[in-house]
Formats: sequence, structure tokens, C-alpha cells
Amino acid sequence: TADVLAYNIVQTQNFDGYRALVGPTALAYGGKYLVRSAPAETVEGSWVPNRLVVIEFESEERVW
Repeated sequence: TADVLAYNIVQTQNFDGYRALVGPTALAYGGKYLVRSAPAETVEGSWVPNRLVVIEFESEERVW
């Protein structure tokens, strides 16, 4: 099971603290980062995510 997250950083002053905590939390639940992007560049289409993350988990139960 992989989750795709697209997000925009609104409160940039809090992002470093969030980033420091979210990685270890995902790993604790069996998550494996497949993609961690810097600011994204749209090359085709109209979807314009700020950043993109794909995390694979052992099972859907481990995600929730």
C-alpha cells in the first residue's frame, strides 16, 4: 500500500519542526519513503502540487 501526499506549506516557520517529526513517525509504522520532492515542477497538465511525497506501508492497517 502506498500513499501519495501532495501538500502546500502554509506556515513555513513550522515546517522544519514538522519534517523532523514526521519521518521517524512514518518509519515507526513501517513506512518507507519512495519519493520526497523538493518544490515540484509541473511539466504537463494542470495539477500543481507544491511538494510531493509517496510513502509505502506494509499494509493499509499500518497506515491508520
